[in-house]
Amino acid sequence: MRTLLKIMIVIGLLVSSINSMAQTPGWELDPHWTLEFEDEFDAGLSNWDVKDHFDHWGGDGKNWVALEENAFVQPGTGELTLEMRMQSYVCPTEVDSPDYQNYVNPYDCTKQWQEWQNSNYSFSYDYTTGYVTSLQSFGYGYYEARIRLPMISDMNAAFWLYSGFPGSVDNEEIDIIEALYDHDLRHMDGWNSTVSVPGYPNDGSYWDYTPQTQFINTSNIHLDAPAAVWDGAFFFMEQSNYTDWCVYGLEYTSEKLIWYINGEKVREEVNPGVTKDMFIRLNIGGNVTEVIPAGTSKDMFIDYVRYYKWEEDCEIINVVNYNFAAHDNKVKQSIDIGSPTSSNSVSGKGVNAYLRAKNHIQINGEFTVPLGKVFSMYPNDCD
Repeated sequence: MRTLLKIMIVIGLLVSSINSMAQTPGWELDPHWTLEFEDEFDAGLSNWDVKDHFDHWGGDGKNWVALEENAFVQPGTGELTLEMRMQSYVCPTEVDSPDYQNYVNPYDCTKQWQEWQNSNYSFSYDYTTGYVTSLQSFGYGYYEARIRLPMISDMNAAFWLYSGFPGSVDNEEIDIIEALYDHDLRHMDGWNSTVSVPGYPNDGSYWDYTPQTQFINTSNIHLDAPAAVWDGAFFFMEQSNYTDWCVYGLEYTSEKLIWYINGEKVREEVNPGVTKDMFIRLNIGGNVTEVIPAGTSKDMFIDYVRYYKWEEDCEIINVVNYNFAAHDNKVKQSIDIGSPTSSNSVSGKGVNAYLRAKNHIQINGEFTVPLGKVFSMYPNDCD
């Protein structure tokens, strides 16, 4: 038995496929994708900038500071552990100065710097936390991490991408997952009045249901960060319990952004103009209010981080009879297969067909996909 298709498809108008286009490298491996970066933390944190005396540039009422000792690989399990502790902490000064005018770089302990500028020399942080940033930046591709998150009142635990560094401007940011818990979300109304919340109309009425004690997952796109430009991008994603191990993924291309949780597509957006290479960031933050008993911590665990990139050569395929078994699984400029009288088939033991091209994919004539085979077509960048 076979499936018989007659297909003429132009990418950019409508793309059809025998299998679901929601599949990602971590779930049904499209051979166009190659694993470019993987860290299971066997070599410790050699691939990461472990933040020390850093409060994420202060502001927004932040009451925590990241310390190097709060980010480490868990003995035995090998998981990256980011821990939040409740402890009073003051960043050390660089110079012993009675007027408090010489101290750590203001891009590090920014909140403390701001308070001292206002003569509040008794300021101290209430919490310490863990925060890491990849040493390497990455471009378009697929990002994935397996994470288990804590519950902390008013926390913001995140797996995100950011193009900048302390002191830089005009940065770009994509939040793959920002996990919130027990938040009063009304303060976000000033950021975005068209927030999408499952089960609620898009009219702002959700703000009446606060504080939120359920698990809340958001994904965001910020252009021109750190300026307050939210670009209509704050979005809630349904999920039952982020304290379980979950795989969070993002496909980032010049045309679209697609978010996944455990292999299921949960959001798709046209790329609003994000173009830059990104550093991967993992941290626990927020405007935390929960009492964490002394000697204990709330921990974020990361099993692995991966980055996939597709292979490309941007060549043109234009043939009447095509051997799908010999397809090199590289992104093409365009693909034209067949003629009005030709016959092509995805045939051969173990042969599946994944086609990716920038301009178009066009198949003419009789085209067969035997039962049990996989045939997919994807629009794709090719530079």
